[in-house]
Amino acid sequence: FCCIVNDLLLLLKQNVAGKVGVVVIARRLEALPTEASIDLDKRLFNAVYLPYLHKIYNYEVYFGGAASGKSTFVGQKLAVQMTIMPGRNCVVLRKQKSDCIKSCWGEIYNALVKFKLKRYWKIIENPEHKMVNRINGNVILFEGL
Repeated sequence: FCCIVNDLLLLLKQNVAGKVGVVVIARRLEALPTEASIDLDKRLFNAVYLPYLHKIYNYEVYFGGAASGKSTFVGQKLAVQMTIMPGRNCVVLRKQKSDCIKSCWGEIYNALVKFKLKRYWKIIENPEHKMVNRINGNVILFEGL
């Protein structure tokens, strides 16, 4: 999937067989913080990706085989960062909106529930799928091309 945040571009590519994928996060603005923090039990995350949770790098590439946890981790990282870092909006895009809602929406929603952050978000499913942070006003919008 592809996700554009005010300052981040997140892109997931997966081959036709679905066995290998790459997630790329590219930072676009120089004035961003280089670190974000929230106190969560580290057992909730895939240990391989844990060092990247609170850091914001200019470029991030996550590579791994099928079921390695790339998409799950990016959904978790996005859920955490959009909850605690104000002044951000995010558009999550896939070719078909229905695919975006089935996959990307689910990853982020599950992360919010798992981390008990859902109470900070207003979840809107009709007429458009979006999540609005009740504290800082951040918005995550899910769309199709």
